[in-house]
Amino acid sequence: MNQDDARPIADDEDVDHASLEAQVEVARFCEKDVITTPRDTSIRDAAALMRKYHVGSLVIVESDDDESDLVGVVTDRDLVVEVLAQNVSIDALSVGDIVQAPIETIDETTDIWEAMECMAELGVRRLPVVDSEFYLRGIITLDDILEWFAESMDRMRTLVANEIWHESRARR
Repeated sequence: MNQDDARPIADDEDVDHASLEAQVEVARFCEKDVITTPRDTSIRDAAALMRKYHVGSLVIVESDDDESDLVGVVTDRDLVVEVLAQNVSIDALSVGDIVQAPIETIDETTDIWEAMECMAELGVRRLPVVDSEFYLRGIITLDDILEWFAESMDRMRTLVANEIWHESRARR
């Protein structure tokens, strides 16, 4: 077949470019072990929880009795900016005093690209992941998305390298 006989599989107008993006749900990459704490938790105890579990955020719930009633997220940065930098006693406040409400969440079936756009729009680096009944299923962070992206790029690099290797072997 010569080049004149070749024809495209699909015309440009037939290709739905949006469908070319990977549909990867955040539920596949979110951290499932989310540390929650009630809104009356002291700032000192919140910092201790972050240290104990090596996390940069806590999901704040209304009470220990009802972890499905999400209030918001408090980050290590919130502790520094809203408490320490304001020279407020860490024993004078609870996480409920500094939590940003209402809580912004993302559905577990949301595509990872949409999650990234949502984070950018909201100016946040993490979002609690909920199911269709608003139960907490995990938390997705910008780091999770960057890790997924880096792994995807590495897989593409391997694919291209293998293709080049096979092509060079075929020409010998």
